[in-house]
Amino acid sequence: MKNIPSFNEFKKYDHLLESSDDLLRKEFNELERLEISYNLNEGSALDSIKSSLSKFFLGPLSKTGMIDETRKIMIDLEIDLIEQKYSIEKEIENINDQISGLSRSSEKEKYTALVKDKESKIKQIETYIKSQRLKIKKCQEHIRNLIGKSERRREYYETGRAEDEITIAEFEYQLAKSEADSSEIRKYEEKIAAARKEAAEKAEKFEDDLKASSEIESEEPVERVDAEKEKKKVSSRKGSDIIKRKNDLQKEIIDLKSDLERKLKTLQKRIEKGNGKASVSYVNKMRIQLLELTSTLDAKVNLLNAFKELGGSEKEITSKVAKETEFSKLASKINSGIVDGQDANTGTKKIIGSIFSTNSKNGTGEVKIEKLKDAIKKIQ
Repeated sequence: MKNIPSFNEFKKYDHLLESSDDLLRKEFNELERLEISYNLNEGSALDSIKSSLSKFFLGPLSKTGMIDETRKIMIDLEIDLIEQKYSIEKEIENINDQISGLSRSSEKEKYTALVKDKESKIKQIETYIKSQRLKIKKCQEHIRNLIGKSERRREYYETGRAEDEITIAEFEYQLAKSEADSSEIRKYEEKIAAARKEAAEKAEKFEDDLKASSEIESEEPVERVDAEKEKKKVSSRKGSDIIKRKNDLQKEIIDLKSDLERKLKTLQKRIEKGNGKASVSYVNKMRIQLLELTSTLDAKVNLLNAFKELGGSEKEITSKVAKETEFSKLASKINSGIVDGQDANTGTKKIIGSIFSTNSKNGTGEVKIEKLKDAIKKIQ
């Protein structure tokens, strides 16, 4: 029986699973296909995805499945272009050899015919190259439409495309091997080796990024502070209840700071592992989690300070909040403290917000590493 992916596996790849719409399917059907078909290399990351989810999810109607199919059409066009260009160039080279062996004076008619044949071949290859490149451009535009604003689908395509470059390099190598000299052959071999290295690195990075993003998503979301719940906890106006809430808040703040430090160090390791970079999608997800966490942290710090202002002893606190005006002030401070926790220009949230760049071409996908290290020191 075919294994059915678990929910966690499905969730891991949910950025890749959106179904394509009618317009995209129409665009796909309008792409010109060749009868030939070349075997594409598949990166290890793509193999892993397809093994986990199978074509049941990554099928022809999914955007990811359509990206794969468009890649196949595009590489058919590219390899056919290389093959036809190589073949016609060989014919032109042969004509040039024949022309060089003729005497213009004694074999004028044959010379003229060969020159015309050469010009015809040159025009033929120029027209063919232009036609194929237009088809390839249309495939590229279709892939851009499929990717849209999804960083994960872009990474998926680029991982597969890196493998396609190996196919192209190997095909060029096979064409040249029988006639090129040893130095030319070495160039092709070096090109294949470089393509293999790039593809392996992209496949490893893509799989690693998916795993990292999945780990972020698997964490329990931080519970937001609710003003009404907080007011209800001290609605008895008893000093003992308020002291208990102060003690609980102190513990909760310690736990939140510990969680914040852990996440920041995870982000730092991730960036260091990537030689100063991390994927845009990973950074954006981490940014959202960190800002949500700091909103809760800052709100609870504000609540703790509001309760501390009531005094230290149970008797003192009870006496103070027994007055309606004082309890109303406390309720107001609870409201404003939680609202202030959402403010990106104050507290811990300001420190964390400064870590992330909003000026990169990819939006918020960059991290200022020195600010990150400084933030870790500040919350310790």
